[in-house]
Amino acid sequence: MNTHTLHLNSSPFNKILDGLKTIESRLNDEKRRGFSVGDQLIFINRENGAEIQSTIIALHHFPSFTNLFFNLPNEKFGGESFEVLLQEINQFYSSEDEKCWGVVGIEFKINSHSI
Repeated sequence: MNTHTLHLNSSPFNKILDGLKTIESRLNDEKRRGFSVGDQLIFINRENGAEIQSTIIALHHFPSFTNLFFNLPNEKFGGESFEVLLQEINQFYSSEDEKCWGVVGIEFKINSHSI
């Protein structure tokens, strides 16, 4: 079992804290390829350093964010619409990186948090 950290802006961090978001979407790059079900995942709020400790319960691999968001319930990503989810993720990742690496939806359950 390994421990991984992911840094988030306040909005997605707070959705996780409030139980509204249970899947984090990322490129399936070198770092994320080391993630496994059962690993510990620590989310860190970029703005205030608050932490949420969680456990990875599933990894959903897809060739694109379009496939990821189409195949899993919007509620697990914080309740945004399909279009908004794509618009938000495209601010962070290029289509070239998406094609090169593929994507992963990291499903987790919260263990504890510190604010």
